[in-house]
Amino acid sequence: MMHTYSAFGMILESELPLQLPLWTPAVFQNRPSERDALIIRYGVIENYPTAFYAINSTEYGVVGEAVLVRVRSVADYLLEGNTIVIQPHERAAKHQIGRFLVGVVMGIFLMRKKALMLHGSAVMKEGTAIGLIGYQGSGKSTTAAKLATLGYSVLCDDIIPVMNLLDAHQQEIPMVAPGVPRPKLLPDAYQKLIGDPEQAAHLFDGVDKYQSSLLESHESAPLKALCLLSPATDVQEVQMERIMGHKKVPLVMAHSSFLQGLENHHQLFARTLAMLASVPLYRINRPTTGDSLDQVAALIQSID
Repeated sequence: MMHTYSAFGMILESELPLQLPLWTPAVFQNRPSERDALIIRYGVIENYPTAFYAINSTEYGVVGEAVLVRVRSVADYLLEGNTIVIQPHERAAKHQIGRFLVGVVMGIFLMRKKALMLHGSAVMKEGTAIGLIGYQGSGKSTTAAKLATLGYSVLCDDIIPVMNLLDAHQQEIPMVAPGVPRPKLLPDAYQKLIGDPEQAAHLFDGVDKYQSSLLESHESAPLKALCLLSPATDVQEVQMERIMGHKKVPLVMAHSSFLQGLENHHQLFARTLAMLASVPLYRINRPTTGDSLDQVAALIQSID
């Protein structure tokens, strides 16, 4: 049985059930450039790389025109053209296979499609998107969830796929493709923004966070701005500054996915500069102690 989803700016036909929005015809009726389906199926992988690169528990390598991704104790994934072949490892659970597929595997797939993959969350309001980037623990998912309570729609969490797509005027501009629009929140953030986490055991990720279901969007949106969330021990109040000039690209690159063997730093720099030259970057500094979520959200809302 094939399951049909709409995410990452495309249609996905998958044998494996995924935690992604189901596809509806209306989502893509006006976007012919996004109609190509990605086929995800089980199969036997026969050709393997002669060398692997490693990222934590994930290894990857090139096999001709394809890329093989191996997640230890979970599965091997072969990315070739518009197909991903999955060969599960022994005793691997389907939810584990799917979690890595919509995360690191889709990240690599989209990078090969020339997408810029940023670590963060993105929200949309009035047809434009704002990306929230920052290091682990900077509050990206929590801020996205807070903005969702203020009328924004969540486009994606964990990774932000930015691609040059055609807008309504057939002009190529940087756009955020919708990914997994369900921010993962620590118990205290879930309690503050949604409700009692003890009543949401079915949303627990098995580690330390709860997947929230909030107002979400499944359509690509022009990238209006990026906000770099930066907790700092030397600030007493929330501050926002616009980053200009030569400092902008290195700061964005620090929160971009880079895969050794698939591209080099010069290529990533050129792609980041070309794609985001017209997109403003704001750094939001906040104290590391106290609750400043409301102030951070208010500053983001003030971006025009």
